Amino acid sequence: MYYRSNNIMAYFSPGEDGKFLLQHALYFQKTLGMRIFICHINENPAILKRLFKPKNEYNTNNITLQKLREFSESALPADAKTHFSYRVRVGKPVHVLLRQSNKGGYEFMIV
Repeated sequence: MYYRSNNIMAYFSPGEDGKFLLQHALYFQKTLGMRIFICHINENPAILKRLFKPKNEYNTNNITLQKLREFSESALPADAKTHFSYRVRVGKPVHVLLRQSNKGGYEFMIV
């Protein structure tokens, strides 16, 4: 089993709730000195959407890595950016979070 110690994973969607979760993650980082992995999960569109709509239409609502970075940088102080890493995954949120918790070795997961 692969284990990384002193890591936190924070899963959120950009918005007011996301800013709130980022502030909590920043508190853990300052208090415990942990590295924080910010994660967003894009869900796969339904099969009918994939068949009848062009790819660019159903991908427009997906959060990209660049959008996630821009959001978190706007919500966090400039000196805190060095302790954050960003991840964007695709799948059903519950399945992706379970998979990440099993293989990621995070001490905390903020959802």
